[in-house]
Amino acid sequence: MQLSYSSYSVRKIALKPINLKSEPIIKQPNKCKQSVLDNYMFSFTKEDQKELKSLLIYAFCSTRIPFNVIENNDFQAFLQKAYPSFQISSCYTLSNLLDREYKD
Repeated sequence: MQLSYSSYSVRKIALKPINLKSEPIIKQPNKCKQSVLDNYMFSFTKEDQKELKSLLIYAFCSTRIPFNVIENNDFQAFLQKAYPSFQISSCYTLSNLLDREYKD
């Protein structure tokens, strides 16, 4: 069955002019102030901390970054600024965690 436009009825829509005059804006006093979370510190659970360390190990291994970079003051300053609650491990701890990851 082939449909044609002639079988459909087309309605014409009458457009009404829009009143572009806007109502005056009435400023209302703020009844309460919203809190600002500038100094909010996100904290990690033990499971989050473990997963982050595991991801850090994989990132170091996949890019062949030596583990002693974790003890670099500039790298530690970056991590502390990005995630203040992240507990930075030593290169020896990362090495031990890597051994455990591959044993499991």
